[in-house]
Amino acid sequence: MLNKKNIALSTAIVGCISLVGCASAPKAPPAFDPNASALAQAATFIADNGKTKALKDIKRVVVTGCNVLFAENSAASAATGDGMFAMHSGAGSSRVDSTVSVIYTLKGVSDAQQQKMANEICAGAETRLRAAGFEVVPTAEALKADAFKALLAAGKQSPFNFKSPGKNNKTTYNIFAPTGYTVYDQRYLGTVGGLGQAFKAAAGNSAVQMEGLLMKQLNASAVSINVMVDFAQLQSDGKQSGWSGKNSANVSHGVALGITGLIDIKPLDQLKCWKRFGKEECMLNGVTPTFVSKLPVTTNEKFYSDITNATTTGDKVAAGFTKTLATLSALSGTNSRSFETTRYQVNAQPAAFEKATNQGVNGFLDMAFIYAKSKQ
Repeated sequence: MLNKKNIALSTAIVGCISLVGCASAPKAPPAFDPNASALAQAATFIADNGKTKALKDIKRVVVTGCNVLFAENSAASAATGDGMFAMHSGAGSSRVDSTVSVIYTLKGVSDAQQQKMANEICAGAETRLRAAGFEVVPTAEALKADAFKALLAAGKQSPFNFKSPGKNNKTTYNIFAPTGYTVYDQRYLGTVGGLGQAFKAAAGNSAVQMEGLLMKQLNASAVSINVMVDFAQLQSDGKQSGWSGKNSANVSHGVALGITGLIDIKPLDQLKCWKRFGKEECMLNGVTPTFVSKLPVTTNEKFYSDITNATTTGDKVAAGFTKTLATLSALSGTNSRSFETTRYQVNAQPAAFEKATNQGVNGFLDMAFIYAKSKQ
């Protein structure tokens, strides 16, 4: 707890956490080796949800969804704060706290280029799933099914912008499904989209129901693929929690392409079907094995021409104003907070970005699919 006579110390702390002087590059995660065994490396990069016993009877699969998320803005923040016992540390004390944020923005890769990459990633995923040992229903065959057409009609047109969950989270992604496909995963649809799916479910036309019907029509388990492409590596030391106060705030940051993902495999034998409104409906009524990244797959490929400081005049004015206001508030015996934002623009080279992305995505998909197959 900082008292009135320690205002200068508080101001010094605020200055220290301005990120320009205090930020440092985060420790690099283990590197994926594309020339080594994917299965041998899978335990380092891939985790499952403990439901892998449900894979044992899967013989035939169909890719029912493939979403590729490209980070548009990557952000992290950290903050100082009082501890639980701050109120007991003395009368007349005050404190100047600070919240600092770092935001990286990707430039140089158009929507059209990202759409092309998403198309290739999803087409390649089907090939890699087959190479891992699964019998895969070709997409061309799946698209002929009426249930697949209804599934696509039940989703949201892509691409669209998606804000990462969290009230003050400034990380945003552009979500792409392959050309002609839609995004139906409820994790991305939000409240409005979720309500829409609820109304469709009441009529038997929700995406989940159409996916289940497709599984029955094709006699195949469903595979849903989600891949995230991030271009910045950010690590916050967090916000205050618990009994003690937090008197420093740091965000380590740098530019490094990282690929993460999540794959759901929905077993056909967990499907339940029934008749309603004179038509058949099906939904999964059992466990879903899920495979998710434990660590990002990073590459050493340089994918950008340069990185520029893009902090705006407005950001600097706001930081100066809130610091001044916070100090004046502290002088009057009131706890206060300042805010500081630093922005960087990463100017990507499209061909290099695509090459680095493909290397990381292929590594993730190979490990996830081969790891899943090994659990059968």
